[in-house]
Amino acid sequence: MSDIHYANPKLTDVVARIDYTHPIKQIATGLSKDLQKALYGRFPILEPLEEEPLTTDPGASWVRVREYRYFSKNKQKRFILSPQHAFLEYKKYDSYETLKSDFLGILGPLFASCPELMVRRFGLRYVNQFDMEGEGDVTDWNSYIKPSCLGFMSAIPDDTKLFLTKAIQNVSWAYDDYNMNCNFGLHNPDFPATLRRKIFVLDLDAYVQGALELDDIKEKLDVFHQKIQELFEDSITEELRKVISV
Repeated sequence: MSDIHYANPKLTDVVARIDYTHPIKQIATGLSKDLQKALYGRFPILEPLEEEPLTTDPGASWVRVREYRYFSKNKQKRFILSPQHAFLEYKKYDSYETLKSDFLGILGPLFASCPELMVRRFGLRYVNQFDMEGEGDVTDWNSYIKPSCLGFMSAIPDDTKLFLTKAIQNVSWAYDDYNMNCNFGLHNPDFPATLRRKIFVLDLDAYVQGALELDDIKEKLDVFHQKIQELFEDSITEELRKVISV
């Protein structure tokens, strides 16, 4: 399946993240010039550095670490870099091509400047939130979501739906070399109050754990995006495609 673009995607959060096997001292003490150049080229706004103790073990020396927070000009995307992890986050999503370029464009010089860097976990997550406020029954999503994602609603008695505060389901898969999580259902930003707004969330998360190098991440990034896109397309109806296409 080729990459599918929608003019009006209902994505509230897109995150690509790596967690290291151990803290990286080079990041705690300062970034290389090549890494700084790559970060400033894509994320020109650097917020004040944040520091915290790396360990509180009385038998170990105290190490002050830094978290670098780089933002795009409109602050709709950011790259967070610390001695323990790094992640790219979008609040306004453009395309997978942009995400891949931004993420790998930083990871390349990051790995080059930290030869001992090894990743223990890599994940890619897309959070879709469809807000149809004002369309009537807040629990009726048959026009927009496939029956395969709504079967759990049949277990809720009709005379109790008025009192629902939320209804979220979780499905997880363990493939040969990676895992998938999918959280989906009726989202309630006013929880624990009862449902008043018609919002459906489709939260898709793919991840792999193990000793990972840069080439492993490059390979899995494409695999994860492909699988997330397939699950997304299998979950929505043509009517919802019309909504997110204009």
